[in-house]
Amino acid sequence: MRTVGKDIFHLSPVTALIAVTAEAIVLFIFASRGLQNLLLSIGLPPLPLVPVSSTQVIVGAVVGIGLVKGGKNIRYNILGKVSLAWIAAPVIAFVFAFIALFIVQNVFEQTVFQQTVYTFNRTTIKQIEKEGLDTSHLSSVNGHRFDREMEVYKELAEEKYFSRSEMLKIIHIAEVYPLRVNTKLLLDKGLAKRFSQQQLEALKKLENKEFKHKWQLEETLSQDPSWRRRKELGERDKLYNQNLEEQFNLLFRTFYFPPSR
Repeated sequence: MRTVGKDIFHLSPVTALIAVTAEAIVLFIFASRGLQNLLLSIGLPPLPLVPVSSTQVIVGAVVGIGLVKGGKNIRYNILGKVSLAWIAAPVIAFVFAFIALFIVQNVFEQTVFQQTVYTFNRTTIKQIEKEGLDTSHLSSVNGHRFDREMEVYKELAEEKYFSRSEMLKIIHIAEVYPLRVNTKLLLDKGLAKRFSQQQLEALKKLENKEFKHKWQLEETLSQDPSWRRRKELGERDKLYNQNLEEQFNLLFRTFYFPPSR
């Protein structure tokens, strides 16, 4: 805080209050779903709800105050060091995380991730066909099982027929991701409030039912109107579908049921 409040530009109590207020407003703007809905309701484009660094915001506010005051007293050498740290920090964190993960996995022999399997059988091929994709170009993968997404992607790319988005859709369908519906887990983890009552009722009807693929759960739930995606005719529909996608991802993480159990 000393670097922000004194070293970059010396703040008085009043300018410090202004900087902190500006920081709070910016963080609110990029985190408020209510504000996003308000902008949509009056026909304005919504701001994206994305993680924003409070450090970057407060530094920006301080520099802004310094520029209003002429910019002469801003210590640009300190600002340069801060900017360099913003670039270096993620890289350093990546290196340390990579090393730590390697040690945990290979030295302590701990499982740090669940291996994902991709299968191309009658069920997945039928679903791919249902999505409007030409399955006649899947001869290189049909009937095979893959342990890595990149292997599937490579095989599909060699066909030189599917677009990247189509290949990702095929990979999503082929991914084996065992799920078991358990609404009690949502309640125990305090996640039930993320869903409407109608959505929870639809989930309760599937209690203890197991699915082998994510899309199977999506397809089953979409039979209920509360879980059905909308045609994206405007920003509201797009926002609704994004929220629904987040809800599905939450279900996938919560209901994941490893075969080893």
